Amino acid sequence: MSEEIAERPLNAVSQKMLLSPKNPNHQKRGKNQMKYRHIFGPVSSHRLGRSLGIDLIPYKTCSYNCVYCECGETTIQTIERSTFIPEDEVMEELRCILSTSPQLDSVTFAGSGEPTLSLSIGNVIAMVKEEFPQYITSVLTNGSLLTRSHIGQAGDI
Repeated sequence: MSEEIAERPLNAVSQKMLLSPKNPNHQKRGKNQMKYRHIFGPVSSHRLGRSLGIDLIPYKTCSYNCVYCECGETTIQTIERSTFIPEDEVMEELRCILSTSPQLDSVTFAGSGEPTLSLSIGNVIAMVKEEFPQYITSVLTNGSLLTRSHIGQAGDI
């Protein structure tokens, strides 16, 4: 993995999850630990088991502003899809982690907002399915964009 990626700060969800005392895997990040900007976990999920999270959008970018959202108030409310994060960065981080064959039940596209807003989601899912077919892929979505013809097609999600 390149030095450039290793030196970037963690995204907000990763920091919250990693440093939360409620997290059973709570640990302080030492200078020799691997750092990822777009990947978090693995976390324990009642629905998905041991899940590695992928965050493809900036913090709290969502199509809704739900009062019950665990991430807090939406800061960027939109239905415009965009390439928020270069997909090659996410793919490099995923390859670095998944090439070690971690025990996972799911690779989950979720994070700090609505993952289907990312134009990169289809390509990243395709890479995981092609290069790491042993892992189930999941998308945690509010469903607000699934009625659009270009979302949910086999080539995109």
